[in-house]
Amino acid sequence: REGARRMLQELRESQENYLRTAAARILMQIDALDRVDALQRLVEAYRERHGQYPASWAEMTSTRAHSGVPVDQFGFPFALDSVTGRVSLSPKSSLLPLPPTLQAK
Repeated sequence: REGARRMLQELRESQENYLRTAAARILMQIDALDRVDALQRLVEAYRERHGQYPASWAEMTSTRAHSGVPVDQFGFPFALDSVTGRVSLSPKSSLLPLPPTLQAK
């Protein structure tokens, strides 16, 4: 992601508006995916301490594992699957759809 981030930061300075707009959007998507990764680490740490995944962000907040419901740059809360512990962008997020190269494999 760092290589893509550097390239997109350069494209964001382009004279072409469509390039600036596309680069800015993809940079926001990359930032959101970095946030997903960080939240995923918090969820995994919670599971290690408590023996199960949190049922919700509120549960993590109540145990001081996280403060508040995390949201993306447009204010949509990140999704948390209480069965698998998987963190993802909300299906309602304005950052979707992700480009195929950024989608989880």
